[in-house]
Formats: sequence, structure tokens, C-alpha cells
Amino acid sequence: MATLSIIDLESVIVDGCFPGFVRDELVSRTEVELDKLDLQGIRRPEIVAGSMGATARAVGAACLPLSKDHVIDQNALLQD
Repeated sequence: MATLSIIDLESVIVDGCFPGFVRDELVSRTEVELDKLDLQGIRRPEIVAGSMGATARAVGAACLPLSKDHVIDQNALLQD
């Protein structure tokens, strides 16, 4: 919840190199646990199942250099 209080996430994608039934169970359990939290003042993100499976790690890693060079640094406002 600490992250959600700072960054307004629209959704959280659960994906990775594991069977689809595991992914679906993670999404379901995350939804249940998130519903137990006090989200007063925080917009609840949608928890969704991804569809990339085993390639999710590689695609995420490939995005890091692009993000570094072309995305606004979220920490810039916190620096002195």
C-alpha cells in the first residue's frame, strides 16, 4: 500500500514463468487480500492476469534501457 500512496497505479499485472492456473490463483488471492485493506484515500488498482507467460521476464528486462532513457524519473522530485 505504501507504493499506492505515492504512485497512482491504474492496474497491477500478475504474470511470469509459471502455469496459468498459478497466475490465476495469484490474481484471485491478491484481490481477496487487497479487499481486506483500508484503502481510504487510495484508489484501488485493478489486479489483472498477464498473457505473456514465460516471455514476461525478458520483455520486462528489455524495457529497462528504454525506460531509463525515455521515461520521466519518478525519483527526481525526491532528490535534494
